[in-house]
Amino acid sequence: MEGSGVASFMVEAFTPTAATVAALDRSLHDAAAALAAEGIAIRYVRSILVPDDDTCFYMVEATSEDAVRETLRRAGFEDARITRAIETAASEERDAT
Repeated sequence: MEGSGVASFMVEAFTPTAATVAALDRSLHDAAAALAAEGIAIRYVRSILVPDDDTCFYMVEATSEDAVRETLRRAGFEDARITRAIETAASEERDAT
């Protein structure tokens, strides 16, 4: 998807347990796949649970914030914060070049 006007977005949501994250992961993946099947450029990438803060960050690649918002709506997310994100290479990747 890179290079096709796709940006990275970080979704921040209150997520109290690892079991909740697993269920939301499945819902988000399925919703993104359904939108992609409809021709919307979107891909669910991964989640990062921060258990001490009851927070989870979900990384999504999409052409717009609206596409991310629609994916969240279909996945049943409530009260999630969406922000554009810029990912950088890991230090091992930088050291190898």
